[in-house]
Amino acid sequence: MVPRKCDQLSHKDSVSYKLLIKRASRAWLLKKSIKKKMCDYQRDYSFVFEDSSCEGDVSMTAHDNGFESLWQQVGEELRREREMDELGQLFQQNLSLSPTVIGNPWMF
Repeated sequence: MVPRKCDQLSHKDSVSYKLLIKRASRAWLLKKSIKKKMCDYQRDYSFVFEDSSCEGDVSMTAHDNGFESLWQQVGEELRREREMDELGQLFQQNLSLSPTVIGNPWMF
């Protein structure tokens, strides 16, 4: 009988090797299942959200507020970034790197 690789290792290494193999096989199965679950976004996730269906649903309200606040934060960050970019452009337009000329314009 030919010894397997994990039989040649110490017990601790053998356990680590088996865990590594187990994790690799789980990752492979997960990747395979994700490929199977790939879907057509337009077909599977397109829907019309009606506000009337969620009236009085408190749990949905808390979730929506979290989502809404996330988008508000993103909007604020984009606005700040745009303002900083505009300030940078104004600074570069007004920045003058040429030395002031006194007397003869051909000499510095």
